Amino acid sequence: MARPSFTLFRSTFLDLLKLVALTATVLVLVIALGAAIKPLSDGVLSAGDLPKFVLIAMVPMLAYALPFAGGFASTLVYHRIASDNEAVAAHAGGISHRALLGPALALALVLTGGLMLLNEQVIPVFLRTMQKMVTVDVARKMLQGTTRGEAVEFRGGMGGVGGGSGEGKVMIYADRALAIEQPTGGATDQIRFANFAFVELDKEGRPRRELSCAHANLWLIPLAEGAGESSEGVSRVVMEFEDASGYVEGVGLVQVQEVPLTWTIPNTFTEKVAFMSWGELRRLVDNPYRLNWVDAQRQKLVTALAQRQTLARIQEASTRGEAIQFADGSNQPVSLRVGRLAFANGEWTLAGGVEVLRLRTTTTGRSTQTITAESGTLKREQRGAAASFKLTLERARVRDSAAAGDSTAATERSGFSLEGLSPSPDPAEELRKLPPAALLERADAWVKAGDRLDEAPQALRDGLVQLDRVILGKQNERMAMAASCAVMVLTGAITALLLSRKLPLTVYLFTFAPALVTMVTISGGQQLTKQVGAGGLALMWAGVAALGLYTMVVYWKLARH
Repeated sequence: MARPSFTLFRSTFLDLLKLVALTATVLVLVIALGAAIKPLSDGVLSAGDLPKFVLIAMVPMLAYALPFAGGFASTLVYHRIASDNEAVAAHAGGISHRALLGPALALALVLTGGLMLLNEQVIPVFLRTMQKMVTVDVARKMLQGTTRGEAVEFRGGMGGVGGGSGEGKVMIYADRALAIEQPTGGATDQIRFANFAFVELDKEGRPRRELSCAHANLWLIPLAEGAGESSEGVSRVVMEFEDASGYVEGVGLVQVQEVPLTWTIPNTFTEKVAFMSWGELRRLVDNPYRLNWVDAQRQKLVTALAQRQTLARIQEASTRGEAIQFADGSNQPVSLRVGRLAFANGEWTLAGGVEVLRLRTTTTGRSTQTITAESGTLKREQRGAAASFKLTLERARVRDSAAAGDSTAATERSGFSLEGLSPSPDPAEELRKLPPAALLERADAWVKAGDRLDEAPQALRDGLVQLDRVILGKQNERMAMAASCAVMVLTGAITALLLSRKLPLTVYLFTFAPALVTMVTISGGQQLTKQVGAGGLALMWAGVAALGLYTMVVYWKLARH
């Protein structure tokens, strides 16, 4: 048999490329428009953003369009070659079917290599951009809500005017809102409101703070990575009111003049393994906290360990007769000295005399508040990843002493309480820096001592196992998609040569049906791998293997013919 003509090879290959480009363009455009329907109908995506979103979405959709586009192109091109008797002429001229299939093989290699490159480097970037476009943007949500005359709701930890619990809901309303084009202070967005009203509700839905003013300014500042609990995907809202008035629980009516109020809100953007390249997936094993859901499990374990370590520190300080150091909600030092301690049902019973020294900073200067009592309780609170406590004293005597040495007479109260006391230094800060293995090792030491830690260690272990399965499934899914692309191109070409007397679409049906089954098994195998691990890979690759076997059977029939 003679070698194939270069002219025939080039002509066939160019026909294949042109038809692949045309088919893939139509497919990705249709799929991208379909992907934009839901965010557009939900109001997350504006009409002005639709063209940009569709253009961005077309690139990730190539992962699904290229295999079918390659199969369709090879089917039509080789069906034309066979129906026009070019295949018979080539065979009569000494060109074998294998040589005639050379352009299809070359296209299969090009598409496979291109799809692997897209899957590993290009598509993750575009997927992340797509997700950010359809993620609820805080600034956009405020502007759209104000335009529609609706109150905008957020949840997050509060701080600023009058303190706050860190739990509950924030509602804001304004008659008008204007986005500032050039935000200041490192903010990503800045909005100026007119006729502004603000309400904070606690977790039971009761008003905690209410403020209103003629004008207010808002800055949205993303937290730097590592700045706090789980700063990834968390932003800080800073608001300033101009001559605001309102009500603060425990304080009463207040007047606020340009005093900032801040709270943190989670970004609805969620990091996924689909947004990562092969190298990033490998590094994710060493740093799994990049994923929001793994970090949430880490935070639960950090909370449990920090509370246990703090309790141990309290017990040790009491045994030695030393003062126990805390910081209040304003980050001011609080020193607690107690005669005897007893722990039961999540709280300490304080007896034998209690003395509290609290440094206070007010508009008139700094002073030290001394509180003494015969007994009280120290109870754990659930506030983020820190070990937080509430101190309650019975029949307390309170005396304030100024820095100059002046002191007021002690006043007796039937009850005195301090909330949001965090240990100083906070053990959670060290625990957050530990890698998963070291953090679980700390947890195992407590478990061996008889503390179950609210099953938080097992939850983190399960999360890490789940992460390994997700990474394994995503890596193999990308390889299986690339392999199926090559097989589909060859399947279409060989089937078209065999069924040359049938209609082109009928021929493509013999290619499309097995290819569709292959795509279903790849997707199902990836989901099964998430659930059971490596066993799901059998289903994932079974579809590719079955399509390859089907192609070999068709080629065997073609060779006999």
